[in-house]
Amino acid sequence: MHKTFFVLFLVSTSILPIKPGHAQSLVQEPRVPCTGKVIPAYPSTDQTFATRVWTRDQIPSWVPPACMDWNTLTFDFMLAISGRFTNVDNVADFARRVVSFSTLTKMRYWSV
Repeated sequence: MHKTFFVLFLVSTSILPIKPGHAQSLVQEPRVPCTGKVIPAYPSTDQTFATRVWTRDQIPSWVPPACMDWNTLTFDFMLAISGRFTNVDNVADFARRVVSFSTLTKMRYWSV
């Protein structure tokens, strides 16, 4: 059995140095599973999870798709993680560990 996961973290903080004017012109914006093609793409089952980090300067016009149901969006950087896992013996324990970051109530995230 193969399962896929995609997690998107948005972090807003004033302690990270963000340098305006350093935006990349050909940066692929994040894409979540509900929109079709996922960025970062799901790796094959024999690879580790894939990650991407963006700053607001790199994706200034990005807005979350309607399927995410996020009404407001402010962040300094965004982290996306996608991956696959197999042969999980204790699914309940694994799920509890995967979503344990949800206890961080100030961090916005979306996962499937």
